[in-house]
Amino acid sequence: WFPGVDIGAQINAATASCVSGQQCHIIIPPSAQLAYTTPIVFAGAGTSETVECTRTGAVSNGPGWEPYAILDYTGSGTAVTMGGSNGRFIGCDLLLGASATTGILVGGSGATAYSNHIEDVDVRNGGTGTTLVKISCPSGACEDNHLINSRLSSFVGVGVELDHSNDTHLVNNTAYALATSNATSISLLIDSAGAGVNVNGFIGGSSGLHGMVVQHTLGGGYPTFGFIQNFECDISSSDCIVFDSSLGSAPIGYILLNSWAAGSGGAGIHISGGSNISIGAGTIVRVNALDGILIDGASVVNVQIQDSIIQGNNTSNAGYSGISIANHPAGVIITGNHINDAPESGGYQQYALKANSDVEGLIFANNNCANNVVGC
Repeated sequence: WFPGVDIGAQINAATASCVSGQQCHIIIPPSAQLAYTTPIVFAGAGTSETVECTRTGAVSNGPGWEPYAILDYTGSGTAVTMGGSNGRFIGCDLLLGASATTGILVGGSGATAYSNHIEDVDVRNGGTGTTLVKISCPSGACEDNHLINSRLSSFVGVGVELDHSNDTHLVNNTAYALATSNATSISLLIDSAGAGVNVNGFIGGSSGLHGMVVQHTLGGGYPTFGFIQNFECDISSSDCIVFDSSLGSAPIGYILLNSWAAGSGGAGIHISGGSNISIGAGTIVRVNALDGILIDGASVVNVQIQDSIIQGNNTSNAGYSGISIANHPAGVIITGNHINDAPESGGYQQYALKANSDVEGLIFANNNCANNVVGC
């Protein structure tokens, strides 16, 4: 119904007919795969635009489902930009080439992006410099944006990146990075001014380099107040979950609950920076090559580890423990955990807790630390 050299240009032509203050629903009918190089750009503020495809619903950490993607972006830059408010991108399977920098961008420099929803989509492939979904409003305002029931597949870059945004919701998403020869991908990256992040259900398979990284590298405010539940990092080449040294002693206020950090080539959880971090309520940290949890940030203050299972780590058999502490952090509380080896998990945890430096205000109480190689 609309002119254009490819489906991207056609969608943009349809967007131009949207009326400010009214709903606008653009539907891509079922078809063979549609290659395009014209970036899709949603209408700005004042238009509640929906772009919808027939749902595919497939996830893979290899190339098997690529032919099912209806949108094949072979251009450079950003494939889809949602730079306004109240936008909806629903059901579309988006295949990215190696030249794409971003699959779906909510926001952009100077943008005001409120209450956008990405729902039941698939975003796959890209190169090492590609971010599949990015929510970011530097010099603008991102608020109340949502990634829901979606699948990220076969990526070697970043699955989801958040910065300069507030109250972002990531609910029931799956991120299966490329399964083979992948030591570069990060499933979830939270950077400067990424505040009020709510994660509930984020399954990361073949996590690549890291499952989740919280860092402060872009200037502006620190990434504060993360509420992370039911997060999974599985099989990363380095540490599964990282609180980076760039956080310093900032009171970031992170809570990690009922989550999973396992099978990594490094530590399960590595805290090099940030303060006021709580790990608990059924979190499982197991069969990692090095320490289960490593706290080595000299400025780190107030870390709580409670009601968790830290089991069978040091699979490299190189002298690592369930929890290791170095470089004089302060205010570490470790209570009510199971920190041990077990027949089903293997591992060679040397100690439940090994402190390689003094820790002012250390509390270690009511932990089950039987069956470690050396001792409690």
